[in-house]
Amino acid sequence: MMKNINKLGILSFIVILMILNGCNRLSLPSDKIMKEATKSFNLPKLPEKGKALVYIIRPEFLGGLINFNVYLDNKLPSSQMGYTKGKEYIYFNVTPGKHIIKSLA
Repeated sequence: MMKNINKLGILSFIVILMILNGCNRLSLPSDKIMKEATKSFNLPKLPEKGKALVYIIRPEFLGGLINFNVYLDNKLPSSQMGYTKGKEYIYFNVTPGKHIIKSLA
């Protein structure tokens, strides 16, 4: 009886780990699917000359009342580019080069 309880506990632990691990993975569609889905999409704004325009999209309504603050390169208040709520987006220009975009709720 005790062995069955231990096996059940271990099995439950493994299932919980699998669920938590799945929550950490972002499943994105392939490039081909994204290009097909956006081929007729017109941007509401074009980038400034010599810059790139970055869109941050929050397509789900789930947790829509919670602001996700968006930062460029660090989490200093001066680096905040804006925030999104559910079903919203923001955009901003960036200089060419490597950048880190962070979102914090």
